[in-house]
Amino acid sequence: MCEIEHFVDPEDKSFSKFAKIADQKLVLLSACDQLDGAPAREVAIGEAVANKTVANETLGYYMARCHQFLMKIGIDDRRLRFRQHLSNEMAHYAQDSWDAEILTSYGWIECVGNADKACYDLQQHFKATNGKLDKRRMVDVNVVEAEANMALLGKSFKKDSKKIQTALQKLSSEQVSVVEWELRTKNVYNLDIKGENYALTPDLLNIKKYSKKMYKTDVIPAVIKSAYDVGRILYSVLEHSFRQREGDEQRTFLAFKPLVAPIKCSILPISANETLVPVMEAVKEELARYELCYKVDDSSGTIGRRYARTDEIGIPFGITVDFDSDKTTPHTVTIRHVETMSQIRLPISELGRLISDLVAGRQQWSDAQAKYPRFEANAE
Repeated sequence: MCEIEHFVDPEDKSFSKFAKIADQKLVLLSACDQLDGAPAREVAIGEAVANKTVANETLGYYMARCHQFLMKIGIDDRRLRFRQHLSNEMAHYAQDSWDAEILTSYGWIECVGNADKACYDLQQHFKATNGKLDKRRMVDVNVVEAEANMALLGKSFKKDSKKIQTALQKLSSEQVSVVEWELRTKNVYNLDIKGENYALTPDLLNIKKYSKKMYKTDVIPAVIKSAYDVGRILYSVLEHSFRQREGDEQRTFLAFKPLVAPIKCSILPISANETLVPVMEAVKEELARYELCYKVDDSSGTIGRRYARTDEIGIPFGITVDFDSDKTTPHTVTIRHVETMSQIRLPISELGRLISDLVAGRQQWSDAQAKYPRFEANAE
């Protein structure tokens, strides 16, 4: 299990990056739709937050990022939805809760829980540890102060003027408001300092009112939590990646996203002929430069059988070193795509960069096909 816990002001759950994902569409099955027997609906997350289907921007942001992550690792978007917890499913302290559910052969299974857990978690930690877990925040505070006119105060009260000034500075805003009212209505305020009375007139005091920013530490943050069940997600990726070749149900393969495939490419020499050994070594060095994990299959089986073996374990790209590889300058190889079985030919010097870009998503296979010449192999 992996978790994200995002702490947020319980009075302001907006999110600075929300605008970047507001137009992203998710399939949502709200609590109301469940009770009405209505199907799940595709809705932009910005719209869902605006109409309060999803409680707030921060929760909506993490739902959208969850969707992006699952798409990136190979979950089929047609078999993914976000289901809102019904009131009898949700924890008593939760504000809102949505599960990312993935459709598998076992039915819809919960794989990621996204919830606004309010302040409950930190409140329980606070009770158990008696530690300070509240949040500091800047707030506008209205200040009222009684400022002494020291020149006049010194003439009137001589050595006691400093004592009077100190006492005025210690008055709270509420006490200063009383001073202001008495000066306005009675034209005098009687200040008591340890039993001594000092009659202060309006000319001796200036009532100042202003606003200033101050830190307050009286807010316990709310928690937006995303919990990822790694085992269930991994199983779902495997099931969603499983394929059968059209017209041949015995030929199965795993169409992993290159990003998550454990082995990024295979190296398949067409022959054990010694003339191909230098080309093989050049291919290995090029892949190593880009830190790409590869598997060499130089067994004696036909190239078609070896393609099938690497397909079954989910290697997205097959590099073939054939008899034309060492006849061209610079040396070239072919790359085969596991899903389409289409091939292209390119120089070895460009091999590492291309596969690295395909793995990272900077290029798609269609981009590579548009750039490099197509290679027509014999039917597999």
